[in-house]
Amino acid sequence: MTEIPYLKVTYQASAPGSNDEIRSVIGFNLSSIPAGANVTAATLHLNNYQIDGAQGNFQPVRVDHVDFGNTIEGADYNNAAIESDYANYDATVGWENIDSTSQIASAFTNAKSWTKDSSSNWFQIRLRPDHTTADGIADQQLIYSANAGSGKPYISVNYLTGGIGTNLPVPVVTNEVSISGDNFADQYATNIISLTQGIPILSISKSISNVMLGGVPVSTPIPGATVTYIITYSNSGTGDAINMLIYDQLPGITVYFTNYMGTATGWSEAYSTNAGPDQSWGSADYTAGPPGGAVKSNVRWIRWKKALVPAGESGTIFYQVIIK
Repeated sequence: MTEIPYLKVTYQASAPGSNDEIRSVIGFNLSSIPAGANVTAATLHLNNYQIDGAQGNFQPVRVDHVDFGNTIEGADYNNAAIESDYANYDATVGWENIDSTSQIASAFTNAKSWTKDSSSNWFQIRLRPDHTTADGIADQQLIYSANAGSGKPYISVNYLTGGIGTNLPVPVVTNEVSISGDNFADQYATNIISLTQGIPILSISKSISNVMLGGVPVSTPIPGATVTYIITYSNSGTGDAINMLIYDQLPGITVYFTNYMGTATGWSEAYSTNAGPDQSWGSADYTAGPPGGAVKSNVRWIRWKKALVPAGESGTIFYQVIIK
């Protein structure tokens, strides 16, 4: 048995008019990702050991998402890809970090299988050179394989499990890489990377702070009285919340008066006169305030937005309406 420490991506002319191309295929075992996980990011990491010859004769190296099934055969090096050239790069010595998020999510969803472990999910790629100039020299890139002492290829995958409000650790992935050929036994190696990615846990409440009429507190809301609402929010989780929106519909018998921050910081407010506005982040139904004139009396919704609410943040926001 011969252990192959390197994978090759090569373009050369072995004889005048006869151009040779060497491709490599790699499979990664993703079986440690639990069922129902939502893949949010994935990166393929390849460690280039050596560059030989004229780089321009085989660059860029093109990455195909493939499915070579349960065994690697000669045809797999040239079969149609699931996604051809989903990434490419000009090789240099050292690590290449290749975004593979959509491809990993697809491979996981389609549950690629392998005879070594029929319950496993596999992500499989093919590396191939770009044809440019045939100079009779082996113009090539050598990549550390699973049998290398260090610098083995691996995939890092971030994924979410559970639902909103579930505070669970999110491991990257435990993966296995394989190399196979016609004249040596299949080889496998496992690489384990783990981390904990926090989950935001959000809560919000609204209550009446006070009711005033002519600057005097009153116990019962009556026409002409000013009602002050207080909105309290918090992120008690271990992860940041992204693109946060708080929106509130004014009671039908009130007119908008004003709003101001309590302990909250970094929020921007906007207003809508629509009865049922679009509540998406970039909604055109909201106008930045403060509103004035006739628009102020027609405000039906008020909204605050903030790009990031860090773990542990809490705050209060106040707004006032006048009872008709």
